[in-house]
Amino acid sequence: DSAPEGKPRRIHNGTHNAAAGERPGDRFIRETDWPAILEPHGWHNPRGRHWRRPGKDGNGTSAVTTPSGNLYVFSTNAGPFQANESLTKFRAHSLLNHAGDDKAAAKALAKAYGMPPPRLQEMDQDNARTPVTVIADESQLLATVMAVIKDDERLFRLENALVTPCRRDADHGGPVSLRDAEDGFIRAIITDRCELMKPDKAGELVPAGCPAYLPTIINASAGNPNLIPFRSIVGLINGPTIDQDGNLVNRRGHARIRGTGWYISHSVPELDEMIPEEPNHADATDAADRLYKLLTDFPWKDRHLGPLKWITALLAQVGRPLFDRCPASLITANAPGSGKTLLARVLGIVAHGTEPPLMAWPAGRGDDAEDETRKRLGALAAGGVTLAIIDNLRAGAAWDSDCLNNAITSGSVVDRQLGTNAAGSMTPRRFSTQLLATGNNVLASGDLADRCLVIELETTDPNRREISTDGYAIGEGSRYAQRHRPELLAAALTMISAYIKAGRPSTAGAAWGNFDEFVGLVVGAVRWTIGTDPLADRVTMAQRADPVASALLTLCSNWIAAFGDLPITAKTIADRTAAPDANEKISAIGEALAGLGCAKATGHAVGKTLQRFMNRVISNPAEPGTRYRITNSRGGHDHSARWSVNRL
Repeated sequence: DSAPEGKPRRIHNGTHNAAAGERPGDRFIRETDWPAILEPHGWHNPRGRHWRRPGKDGNGTSAVTTPSGNLYVFSTNAGPFQANESLTKFRAHSLLNHAGDDKAAAKALAKAYGMPPPRLQEMDQDNARTPVTVIADESQLLATVMAVIKDDERLFRLENALVTPCRRDADHGGPVSLRDAEDGFIRAIITDRCELMKPDKAGELVPAGCPAYLPTIINASAGNPNLIPFRSIVGLINGPTIDQDGNLVNRRGHARIRGTGWYISHSVPELDEMIPEEPNHADATDAADRLYKLLTDFPWKDRHLGPLKWITALLAQVGRPLFDRCPASLITANAPGSGKTLLARVLGIVAHGTEPPLMAWPAGRGDDAEDETRKRLGALAAGGVTLAIIDNLRAGAAWDSDCLNNAITSGSVVDRQLGTNAAGSMTPRRFSTQLLATGNNVLASGDLADRCLVIELETTDPNRREISTDGYAIGEGSRYAQRHRPELLAAALTMISAYIKAGRPSTAGAAWGNFDEFVGLVVGAVRWTIGTDPLADRVTMAQRADPVASALLTLCSNWIAAFGDLPITAKTIADRTAAPDANEKISAIGEALAGLGCAKATGHAVGKTLQRFMNRVISNPAEPGTRYRITNSRGGHDHSARWSVNRL
């Protein structure tokens, strides 16, 4: 036997049924003393708080009861107890009488006490305190404390900062978000998990306070995983999800999916019975039907593609850990009261179980608006947020932002560290947020047009808000989603799980260059389940919303008819488009050049404009497979640049 030293072990608790109040193990701890637990198994109490294991001779002892009432075992020969293990009375009882089966021990105690049989649910960390002796060696004390708290479900590393999950609106059950862990919170975790002690003059261990430097060192060293080995996460999922093998992830706390850490905010116990272990195509189609029912009463512009795109956006959120970059989504309507915000809210309710928070988009354009956008995107990235709803963009707005485009395409945001303007303080953060915007008659414009899934509503009712929901198939949408959330969430997760379990079969449909993983999983699951491509009109809508793409297509589709296959100079193009007798095709080319920024019909201006788009491949969505490319070559006696449009 040896004195207490070495790495501490965590205290074991009884099983916890949070819904039932006191646990059988709690009552056992409260009503039972240590002699009643240990003496029937041959343990002796020679003095004070010290205990001697069975078979040990002499004056030595094998364990000691701590000030908090646990048993700290330091003997290496005290089976079934392990050395350096701190035990509650319940855990010791379980080891001695039920071979360490806490479930069996709890059931036996419940029967003896006349209590309902306990259910094993997620283990809370209450009363889990490990004895730690406060010593002068700061590095050794830090290592000892970290060994206890490194797996705590309340502290994680998000890039180079320590964060803690907390509810945005604790009083009203808002969604969970990640916030920076302050020194005071880390101190509370230490004292909650560690029973800090120090020897008094007589050599007895007595309670000790937390050294003030300890939380500060832990927080300041968060970027060093060797020194501060908290588990790393990249974001937070506000509900159950699916892993890379198609299995349900339905436990609150840390989860590794595709080799990356995530925090799961809560479980939904009903899902364990609702989602088949090996779902097939029939299960997936039944699941899609349940989601379609939710969407029956909305005034879709396209009654087939509209709901399909919304389901795609929902699957993207519940399966967010399974792919890298996520496109934005835009729900736009032709009139107020069409249900665009309701659709966004319902998606959040199904995925997260709560009303999602709504955020405003920065007004105006230019550097100030981009700076404000960068700040908001940086805040989303710092909080590991996976869903943000931008409500009510300005009516008729062209939604675009260079900062947003970069975040979506690169999957990261470069943001300044708060509280500093020092050089090198710009920090890249992973951007995992799925942005869902709403607005009336809004277009995704510019580069964002090719990074956005557009969902359109169209109503002929002059004031749809005044229509009673009594005649709707499901009544009011958000209340229906809240009542039926488990089955709706199960439906979305079943579609993803079935597709993965089937081996991710190849599906026909359009590609989306920036989002190959999103298409391979989310869009693939929708195509495989329903048989229709939710991206069928994506290119058409992007070009309709993007004046540059539209102008390029106009230029190319008229070029061959107007100029033929022979390369021509920019001056010739300028002269012919400016001529009073220019035909319809050449006039269309002139208008297209103006739309591309060619302010004057001069050879120099035309050449500069064509140079910007040289070698770009331009597709014609009205003629699948038709593509063009603008090229130039040198020719003629002056070796001047000559331009042509080639049909690929």
